[in-house]
Amino acid sequence: MFSRQQINIRNTQHWIYFGSLALLMVSLPTSRFMMTLSLVLLMVNWLFGGNLVAKTKSFLSCKPAVAFTLIYAVNVVGLIWTKDLRFALQNDLLHKLPTLLLPMVITTSPTLSPQKIKQLLLLFVASVFTVSIVGLTIRIFGNELNFREASPFVPNIYFSMMLVISAVLFPYIVNTIKATRSQLYLIVTVSLWFVFYLFFMRSLSGIMALMGVLGYFVFKSKILWVKMGFSTLLLSLTIGFAWVFVDMYNITHTEAATDITQLPTHTQNGNRYYHDTQQILRENGNLVYIHIADKELAPQWKRASNFDYYGKDRSNHEVRFTLYRYMASKGLHKDSIGFAQLSQDDIEAIENGVPNYLYTKWPGILVRFHQAAMGLYMYKKSNYRDPSWSTLTERLDLWRASFIAFKQKPLLGWGTGSIHIAQEYGLSANQSALVGKAMKPHSQYLYILLTLGIIGLISCVLLYGYFVVKTGVYKMFHFNVFIIVFVINFIANNSFESQVGQNMFVLFSLIYWQFHSAGVPLRR
Repeated sequence: MFSRQQINIRNTQHWIYFGSLALLMVSLPTSRFMMTLSLVLLMVNWLFGGNLVAKTKSFLSCKPAVAFTLIYAVNVVGLIWTKDLRFALQNDLLHKLPTLLLPMVITTSPTLSPQKIKQLLLLFVASVFTVSIVGLTIRIFGNELNFREASPFVPNIYFSMMLVISAVLFPYIVNTIKATRSQLYLIVTVSLWFVFYLFFMRSLSGIMALMGVLGYFVFKSKILWVKMGFSTLLLSLTIGFAWVFVDMYNITHTEAATDITQLPTHTQNGNRYYHDTQQILRENGNLVYIHIADKELAPQWKRASNFDYYGKDRSNHEVRFTLYRYMASKGLHKDSIGFAQLSQDDIEAIENGVPNYLYTKWPGILVRFHQAAMGLYMYKKSNYRDPSWSTLTERLDLWRASFIAFKQKPLLGWGTGSIHIAQEYGLSANQSALVGKAMKPHSQYLYILLTLGIIGLISCVLLYGYFVVKTGVYKMFHFNVFIIVFVINFIANNSFESQVGQNMFVLFSLIYWQFHSAGVPLRR
């Protein structure tokens, strides 16, 4: 029998455990510091709970939890042949500590009730919703021009994943609480809000994850009209995005005919033009760095705007260069006559750092596609050496370099922590403009292949696969949605190398396991 004091201590520790998990759930979209604090609280509470020998035995007897933790051990083994021990210890192994600690803490702590697990998941959804409202407010009223500020606390890549997971999770969680019809309408509205916000953020990787989830809906649904509805939606999105990208590709790759041998030397006012015909940048097919008369533009700009002509715009680009690009996008010469054709709205767009007048007419997602297509154009025109014009071309350049480095050490890789060394090897071989910038491959699959090789990647997949099969968690509809989101995100992002991505993956894997073990009917 336990004494009253022991019961009170156990009860207190249980609430600290639940509160720490709740804090971790809320912190995923809001605060890296609070994520760290919640993990520290979990560990301290676990250690002060005592019975460490019994807990260790209990953990070691739980094969799925041990398999999960062995993923961390694979990275530790990679230290044997690492070429950068300091980076391995300070980054790779540090970021992956949740893989080592959380399985042990959660599996040896008192099992949470189904109601408590639902509360944790609802706290996560509520936190995601709150952040989306804050992000929208910042974008509309806070004078923030970068669309990535729509996720104000964590990188938008990870917040987009949370939006997709929440959009699917919220209706099913609340439905298990027997919501009324009016409540269900509200729930569906919130889920649609998450989808809208995903497009508002212009997150291409998040949209790809959403399309993967829609494909899973089509595969799983046994109701004909539901299957047809999701199939139609998925097909429409696929065709729509393909059409938009082809259209943007044509816009950015069309080159207006320009005879550079016959360019005028002076403006109509007699001032000399500057022509840099070596610059390949175009806007809507028009070369940007020709027909430039700063002597006329500078005074005209000073009369029209309070921004310094040689200073920065609100996007931290030089005003005059933004002006050159904007006027080129309208087919105007960069002189006083061309400037006179700009409206006050055009001036404000330039002050905001908008380089193309079409961006003022298009929704944000079209701008994102145009920027990606522009990046491809500039990448090709630079003989595949300058990928800096878009995140898409940066990824393509890093992937090319990664394959070169991978072929050098395919079986075991370059070792844990050696990612920058491997990447630099490939970038140097390609004579890329990214040499020396200490960049990662922007693909979790390539990251593991470069550091741990084929053997390491297979080992990690088998260990996690054992965890999934042994626990039976794959039978849960929402776990599969969660996995689809991550598997797609892994293609173009180093999700495990971020505190947010690592914590989210490990925590949700373990929480869904507990949900499944509790027999919660959260499945299809």
